[in-house]
Amino acid sequence: MITVLKLVSRILVALAVSLLVACSGSQSTDAAFTGDSATVGDEAAPSVDAESSESAPPDEVVPDGDDSESDDALPSADAGPADDPAEADDHTSDPEDIPSAADATPADDGQAEDDTAAGGDAPLPDTSTVEVLKRNAEQFEYTIGTPGGALTIATISDPLTFNLAISNDASSSGVLGYLFEGLTETSWLTDRVEPALAESWERSDDGLTWTFHLRRDVAWHDGEPFTAHDVDFTFNRIIFNHEIPASSRSTFEFLYLDDNGDWQEGHMDVAAIDDHTVEFSLPVPFAPFLRSMGTAIYPRHILEPHIDDGTFVDTWDIETDPAEIIGTGPFTIERYDPGERVVMARNPGYWLTDDEGNRLPYLDRVVHMIVEDLDAELASFMAGDSDVHGVLGEEYAQLARGFGQRRAAGRRGPPVGPAPDEPPGAVPARADGAARQVGLVSD
Repeated sequence: MITVLKLVSRILVALAVSLLVACSGSQSTDAAFTGDSATVGDEAAPSVDAESSESAPPDEVVPDGDDSESDDALPSADAGPADDPAEADDHTSDPEDIPSAADATPADDGQAEDDTAAGGDAPLPDTSTVEVLKRNAEQFEYTIGTPGGALTIATISDPLTFNLAISNDASSSGVLGYLFEGLTETSWLTDRVEPALAESWERSDDGLTWTFHLRRDVAWHDGEPFTAHDVDFTFNRIIFNHEIPASSRSTFEFLYLDDNGDWQEGHMDVAAIDDHTVEFSLPVPFAPFLRSMGTAIYPRHILEPHIDDGTFVDTWDIETDPAEIIGTGPFTIERYDPGERVVMARNPGYWLTDDEGNRLPYLDRVVHMIVEDLDAELASFMAGDSDVHGVLGEEYAQLARGFGQRRAAGRRGPPVGPAPDEPPGAVPARADGAARQVGLVSD
């Protein structure tokens, strides 16, 4: 009997010890998770609440709040306009408010390797590169240029259509983007929304009504004045016309949840108030609305007859005389030689001017030279036959090495990136007075 009692006592002691260890381990786990130094027996609650802990993995910091407004947000009944009218007008974030690699505190090498291996994420960019690129943007300024010259770009495909409203390929839009414009545009330098065919705008407090005031000095390539009726026509007769496969229609299909939690599709109303004022009425607030106003506007006096007779889809096909393609942009199509080149000529009546009142663009021509494949595209750039090349990752070392050899030999040629003695991210200088560089970098 005594033996049995001793055995039971030992079992109870073992269970008590196990329970104590389990409680200690559980509390230690919580302390490690929250970053607190809790000890066994502490009754204080962890510093991070359970809801926040469950919503974020241990290695991530739960932010106190996010004041940024995403330009890519979907339409939502819960979305509302920004409190600051100036911010709401462009729906962009100040670049200084955007976290960057330069602002981050680097972890130790071992931790960084563990994170990369575990999560498969690429390492952050070199902070020196980020800093140089930010400094280049801050120091950039436009200067008065010299008229004349041509820019040659090699491409591997012919345009498939001259009708931008129904195009779905990059080759067509790459050409037609020189001919057509929207009410707004997004700055290549700051990523902010800027005026284009519209010179100003305002919105209602609820963000549902936007009124645009159009420029009065814009004309179509054939000399006809650009008006608000062209904007009304573009949206109501082309983009919202379900008999036309308009490539931009999905941008303006507003899906949102109603008060009952059911999905609804809303329609945006567009109306010309007078010749130079157009009003947009949205069913729900739409954060990237101003960016979407970069959608190309088309000439009513040219295309409305083709809408009326049902021939719009066949209008401005690839067989069309380039002189018939009418836009408001800085260039017109001078000629198209299938399989060889598309030549865009300067629009002498373009509305934009430099600070001294000189009409832009400065270039006389932009030439899209059609080549067989990507290898031929690179070869044309290396030979100096084209002025711009979008560098693939696998090409960078070869191009940077080739540029360094040209500099060492005192030869002139297309710069393709910073030379070995230049800091990472340095903007290469021009060669032969042309834009022979990686990407379009303006002076």
